[in-house]
Amino acid sequence: GVTYVTYDITLDEMVRIQMNTNPVYSDGNGLKSADNSRTRLYVDPNEFSTGSYKYQFMDLSHYNGISRDKLASFLDGKGILSGKADVFIEAAKRYNVSEMYLVAHACLETGYGTSRLATGVNYNGVRVYNMFGIGAYDSDAVGTGSKMAYSKGWTTPEAAIYGGAEWISKNHINASSGRQNTLYKMRWNPDNPGNHLYAGDIAWAVTQSTIMERLFSQFSDASVSYEVPVYAGESAPVIEGASTMTIGHEVK
Repeated sequence: GVTYVTYDITLDEMVRIQMNTNPVYSDGNGLKSADNSRTRLYVDPNEFSTGSYKYQFMDLSHYNGISRDKLASFLDGKGILSGKADVFIEAAKRYNVSEMYLVAHACLETGYGTSRLATGVNYNGVRVYNMFGIGAYDSDAVGTGSKMAYSKGWTTPEAAIYGGAEWISKNHINASSGRQNTLYKMRWNPDNPGNHLYAGDIAWAVTQSTIMERLFSQFSDASVSYEVPVYAGESAPVIEGASTMTIGHEVK
């Protein structure tokens, strides 16, 4: 189903706030500063709500209940992620996070299981792993990401998956300070605009959603629900394929 959350802030006001966070985009040769019009394109829920893009509004706090065997088949051949289906599923159940999201996020951040952080980095004489790019800043992704992994004790690929899922759940998806339970909310945080943003790239949520679609195309048994923001004066996006619709008016 779909839950619509109505905000009293306008889209233009939302964009103005986001511009103060110095948003960036990738042009294929690195990250560049994003101007107002480019940023507005990605902030506007109506611009990216069809096809694969609807998954940026998927509620990430729910276990999807997908087939373990199908997930194992999907991960087969994807570097360090291969053979980790049971770990992703258990981590999702343990920390109330979508297993589909965890897999999609790990695939994006690790280059499908092949990045240095994913395959292990020696830090202070200890080999550590980081599957979700947590704490990895663009200025020195390997150095800062391995430092975070070391501080958390992620000394095996499995520990990195469990620990990363716990960190994402507690700090974003199920955070007590404010749930950021969709990719869109993790990137833009309409409940508290401009604060506690997971990524700087304006296309981050949309890019993640395309990976999600590739996953969902193989898992017809997945259970999915959506939460979509509606800004003051804007129309509500129609989410394709949602068989039921729950309208929740919650002015923020």
